[in-house]
Amino acid sequence: MLIVRKILTKKKQRTAPLDGDTWIFDAMTIAKSTALVSKLIPVAGPYIEGGANLFYDALGLLKQMKKNKEDFKGLAEAIANLLSTFNEAIAGKTSDSTYPPEFLRMCSGFQSSMENLSKEISLLITDSETKRLKGYIRADQIREIIANYRGNIQALRDNLMVYCTISTRVQLFEIGKKVTNLRKSGI
Repeated sequence: MLIVRKILTKKKQRTAPLDGDTWIFDAMTIAKSTALVSKLIPVAGPYIEGGANLFYDALGLLKQMKKNKEDFKGLAEAIANLLSTFNEAIAGKTSDSTYPPEFLRMCSGFQSSMENLSKEISLLITDSETKRLKGYIRADQIREIIANYRGNIQALRDNLMVYCTISTRVQLFEIGKKVTNLRKSGI
């Protein structure tokens, strides 16, 4: 009877996030959907899926933090933008599509960056829980770490955008040559 009473008297958990934390839930949604979609992509998919899952886990840890959430907000936005750029880059690819080594290197770089970020966040959380006073002292160090990761993510995104732009231009040029050759041959 005690178990039934506990279940019936248990407070309902908040389903909607607090206004200040909605960006975390939005970023978590983007990360989870990217991880699900990337499962369908061969070769590059596991890198993107791994990075997206690590980002999702890092955001879960971030929800527990009391300080530096706003600093992480910019980093989370940069990562979410990178994930959406990855989604655009792999959109329309089929299972027999090939990926150049540069693209795979970018995906691998993203995954390793997310692994490092996840480790750093979990260390920061355990440090802040055990050493409250040092948390105040380390606030500037945390901001610096966040700024470095944000710069890395932005550089990955910039490289990916340049790569996608150049590869699209090359493909358009090759299609143009094929169309010109077809016209010349009279087909």
